[in-house]
Amino acid sequence: MTKGRNTFEGYQAAKQEGREKLLIQYLEQLKTSRVKFQHVTGLAEMVATHITHQQQKPCNKATLLRNKRYKSLLLTFMAAHLGGGTQNLKLRDVGDEKAKALVTTVELKAANLEREVTRLKRYVEHLQKDQSAAPAALPAPDAKAHEQELHDIQLKYVRTCQALHGVLRHFESFLAVNAERRQIIDLTKRRNNVVVDADFAEPFVAWLKDNEGAGGAL
Repeated sequence: MTKGRNTFEGYQAAKQEGREKLLIQYLEQLKTSRVKFQHVTGLAEMVATHITHQQQKPCNKATLLRNKRYKSLLLTFMAAHLGGGTQNLKLRDVGDEKAKALVTTVELKAANLEREVTRLKRYVEHLQKDQSAAPAALPAPDAKAHEQELHDIQLKYVRTCQALHGVLRHFESFLAVNAERRQIIDLTKRRNNVVVDADFAEPFVAWLKDNEGAGGAL
């Protein structure tokens, strides 16, 4: 029984790996096309048709959406390649209480991040003015204190980004980052799906790009 089960599990793993490879290759092709999708089900249906043709075996969109690995690839593609016509999401449009609480949490974290970035920019400008006004032969007063404060602000910025990144990964089935538009979006809605617009999300998106390849990218 154990040998038979291992053989079946090996077959299933190989089957999933082959299908995942076809899915990734097809999504790469779609990136260069003009095809846009308003919802993940439309994308899943097109991908399923392609896989069926390539493998000469039936594959349907429900299979792709049930599998966590397949669905993650589809949602990641949707986050970066939304169809046109989307509008900003308003909190009153969210009916589910858990989703509403999540939207509020994300908005608060984004607002905190924006305040930290603004404070950091003002402090750097102030520090630059102090240094330019000081005599060239003398070090800037309290240099170590300024450096420590700058380090503390930068650390808060990084930790805020990491916290927001953790929230998005936990709820990755319906929240994602649109890196091109610098927005955080709700993948469960076709319209009014912008949770955090670019004005607030841009510092976080910039942090994601800087940390891509080191666990920062979604």
